Amino acid sequence: MKHIDQQTLELYVLNAQEAGDLKPEIELHVAECLGCKLLFEEISAFHAELSAELKAAAVEAPVTEHRLARRKSALEPFGEPFGATVSYVPRSAMEKVRHLIMKHPIATGAGTFASLAILALGGVFLMRHDTRNPSYVRYNDSAGRFEVDNDQNEMLWSIPLNEAKGHQDAEQASGMKQAEVIDLDADGINEVVTALKFPGNETYTRPALRIFDNSGNVLKQFDERRYAAFNGTTYENALVVTEHFVVDRDAKEFYLVMTNGRSPTVVRRIGRDGTELGEYWHFGQTGALYFSDVDGDGRRELVLCGINDVDDAKELSKPVFTILDPQKIVGRKEATCTRGFGLPPSDAELYYIRLPFTDINFADNVNASVIWMREHDATFEFEMCSQVELVNRALDFSFSRDMRCLGVKATTWTLQRMKVLYESGKAKSLFTPAYEEELVEGVAYWDGSRWSDAKSQVIHPLP
Repeated sequence: MKHIDQQTLELYVLNAQEAGDLKPEIELHVAECLGCKLLFEEISAFHAELSAELKAAAVEAPVTEHRLARRKSALEPFGEPFGATVSYVPRSAMEKVRHLIMKHPIATGAGTFASLAILALGGVFLMRHDTRNPSYVRYNDSAGRFEVDNDQNEMLWSIPLNEAKGHQDAEQASGMKQAEVIDLDADGINEVVTALKFPGNETYTRPALRIFDNSGNVLKQFDERRYAAFNGTTYENALVVTEHFVVDRDAKEFYLVMTNGRSPTVVRRIGRDGTELGEYWHFGQTGALYFSDVDGDGRRELVLCGINDVDDAKELSKPVFTILDPQKIVGRKEATCTRGFGLPPSDAELYYIRLPFTDINFADNVNASVIWMREHDATFEFEMCSQVELVNRALDFSFSRDMRCLGVKATTWTLQRMKVLYESGKAKSLFTPAYEEELVEGVAYWDGSRWSDAKSQVIHPLP
């Protein structure tokens, strides 16, 4: 695969004429190549930030239709450095421009900061390049290694994977990243965050969320364990960190899932400095975790998918998903629909939604679980899965942004199983439009104290 060089990507971001003919090729490549996509997003974010700061400072924005002019002759240096310099790390885009100008002063008759800022706008990104800065991760299946590359597609460091294959496919299938690259301490150098387990000593094999620096050293490791008791039953096995986590890139906070392979599950909220901010306890495994602006209000929510195991000794486990306000995960609290841990009720729940069982669940006596979510322009898709004869029988439920169920689609395997059950007299219907409508009407909403067929949010505070 031939990658797009950094200068061409920047010209494309600036809508420069030089990149006009390459636009289709660039767009196709960026859509397929994770490394170039991340570099494109970083360049776009930098120029957007700088343009906003220039506007706020009443600096006229430059014309971006033309490529940045380059002098053919060298610029004469002005002045000499005096004494030892003090280490300074520019934070905002404007600070980076000022820092660039101070480090590279030029002689000019009528030069002002505004003109220099405009001059820097088109080329500061290239001048601030650091080849030791992680840009993206790669799961190298052929070598069986977890690799961290810079924006020039050069490998900075790598470590063996427990499994040589499947990580990239797992990310694409679930929509959940298994590693994140983010600048946590605002020093201009990214860190790598992952909950993957790596072969070797206990530092890498113990279930944990780890933060690596740009050389592959472990900076922090969150491997604490939790023990659970629910309605008088004490679980001997500890809850440990799973590979499911999300990062709030604005607040620089982590949300990770812990389980012991049984019903108790906890979502932990951890601050950028490692401070434990809150926990959300739930009875029923909830593996899939997403961070998305569900209602379109500009603030992102946590979406947790899984099952509800309350009364699982008497009936099938219920397929559920819940939408949480992440900033309200404060202290140790429990889900309002799975009380029994002896903790206060959580006030972070916005929606707690249960999907209906199908004839497959009743005829084959199998549980159902919400295993993943897909986000589209104006809708969300939740997949409910039941395993029969080692084959997943799935239904995809479509929801609007205000969490109203819009429709249901069945996979080929599900249609085949329903046909077998129907022909043997174990199912009341094939997957017809009427049956789909019955499933839509079977979606239930928890309001904090009871289930309702009418769309509703969880009411707080609880009595």
